[in-house]
Amino acid sequence: TNVLKNGVVDKAGTLEFLFEQGATDSYVRYTGTRINTLDLQLSARQSVSANWGMMGITSPTPTTDIVSGATYTAATTSEVFNAGLNLGSLVMTSTTMSSTPKIRSLSLSIRNNIGPVDVVGQYYPYAHILGRFEVSGTAEIVFESLAAYSAILGHEDTLLSFTLTDAAAKAYAFSIPKLKMLDGGPVIGGNSQAVVISVPFQGFYSSSDGASLVITRTP
Repeated sequence: TNVLKNGVVDKAGTLEFLFEQGATDSYVRYTGTRINTLDLQLSARQSVSANWGMMGITSPTPTTDIVSGATYTAATTSEVFNAGLNLGSLVMTSTTMSSTPKIRSLSLSIRNNIGPVDVVGQYYPYAHILGRFEVSGTAEIVFESLAAYSAILGHEDTLLSFTLTDAAAKAYAFSIPKLKMLDGGPVIGGNSQAVVISVPFQGFYSSSDGASLVITRTP
């Protein structure tokens, strides 16, 4: 139903690359593939970047035949999200931070902490060990008041959510219902530079949401 939460259902599949080579194409596959990481970066007036980390078990011999049941569609024509133009809403609040501070940049790091299980007598990993899900990041907050700094010192539960929406009303809403801002203080730059607080944070489980990260899609 277009709502994704971190859970315990094991998801794995085959990743296949198609190389167009004229009359005969080449296909390279990776089986037992799981998505391990996602690094999302929002910076003022720049395109939003997303880097995925994937981990597979084996890479069979390349072939000239597509994997059974697979189809390929044309590349998307949807516009690229821009942190200045497509940020529909941004909320970062706690007991002390009753209103959202101005944020110059925001990074989000998602880790499944998957690792290989290696055994003797076998070149490829035998399996994957499924680690603990972790969501963390860093927010660069413009230092306009003591609210954010007080929230850090008070070790307050903080809500962070933001929505990326394009001109066609397609959207992704990211929500970390509970996080802790780990440390940070005012950073004084040079002349003509704003004073900011660079705040690393760690998300943790929200019993009311049943997750530590919720992503809602509007197709």
